[in-house]
Amino acid sequence: MLKKLHEAESEDSLKAARFAEQLTKLKATSKGFPVIPFGDTLFLIYTKVGSFSAADRANAITDKISNLYHDYKFKPDSLAVNKSASNSEIVYHDLVVMSVNEMDALWYNKTQDQLALDYRIVISNAIDEERRSNSILNIALRIGAIILILAGIYVAIGLINRGFKKINEKVVALKESILTGIKFRGYQFLDTDRELQVILFAVNIVRLLIIILALYIALPLLFSVFPWTRGIAETLIGWVLSPLKRVGTSFINYLPNVFTIVVIGAVTHYTVRFLKFIAGEIANGSLTIPGFYPDWAKPTLNIVKFLVYAFSFIIIFPYLPGSDSPVFQGVSVFVGILFSLGSSSAISNAVAGLVITYMRPFKIGDRIKIGELTGDVIEKSLLVTRIRTIKK
Repeated sequence: MLKKLHEAESEDSLKAARFAEQLTKLKATSKGFPVIPFGDTLFLIYTKVGSFSAADRANAITDKISNLYHDYKFKPDSLAVNKSASNSEIVYHDLVVMSVNEMDALWYNKTQDQLALDYRIVISNAIDEERRSNSILNIALRIGAIILILAGIYVAIGLINRGFKKINEKVVALKESILTGIKFRGYQFLDTDRELQVILFAVNIVRLLIIILALYIALPLLFSVFPWTRGIAETLIGWVLSPLKRVGTSFINYLPNVFTIVVIGAVTHYTVRFLKFIAGEIANGSLTIPGFYPDWAKPTLNIVKFLVYAFSFIIIFPYLPGSDSPVFQGVSVFVGILFSLGSSSAISNAVAGLVITYMRPFKIGDRIKIGELTGDVIEKSLLVTRIRTIKK
């Protein structure tokens, strides 16, 4: 008898170990399916029973709870927990609402009876709360809340319109004293009348945006009054909060890159300032470098500045937002090709200007002859050399 008892204990231990191993694998890969008869999740189903998957079990339990809610004879305290050969069952008279197997119990580290009792309480409370929330009194209160919200929207829009009407009247009254038109280097872009129209149009746009914002805030309030429309309210709020959250998160995550770009930009700026100072000292003769002529200072500065800025851009490029996206890279390549094709003649002129500059065949003030033209050199740069012809 003792031998049989030990064999039975050993068999139970092996069975428990197999269950624990299955449960470990299940928790690593399985997904919980919600039981949602009234819009809110009551609990999740993770395990299957026979040929019924976890999703099938969750759908079946949801349907049965919904049927109990619509059964006018049903009372929440009439649910019972019965123990069968291998499962604990939540039943209503002869209807099995759901069964709890050993794997369900192990998942939550509870006994089958304990988990079944917890589920029974959750189901009873959910049906009872749903019936109370859908009573005639609650529906009447919700309708009253909707009327109040609509009235509030109407009043808010009226106040917004009234406020902006006063703003428009104030702007029109101050037209002669504050509006002078918009001019740029003698060209009249807008006179006072058109400037007034632009301002009033901008004020009207702001008014419309505020009204749209007020309506967008009010719509979730309206949809949240009734339980069956709360999902719409959550969706509307999500459309705004989700992008804002993503933008905020992206901005915070991008801050280290911003500081890196600022540091590189500051180093580049002061490096260029130092180079300008050195070039200025060489150009005015204060600093002399053997073999380096003063008239080389400005073109050399331009070349070094270009190299410094190009090097800084190469360093900064990986820190720009979206620099690793295929679209950004494609646009960069396209712009580079356009620049290469469109600037070939300019590059040729620049190379010719460099040759003339560093070979020093002439300098500003010299009289030279090019073809049939003779004149004095008045300007010499990388891209152009200007001469003033001799007046006859």
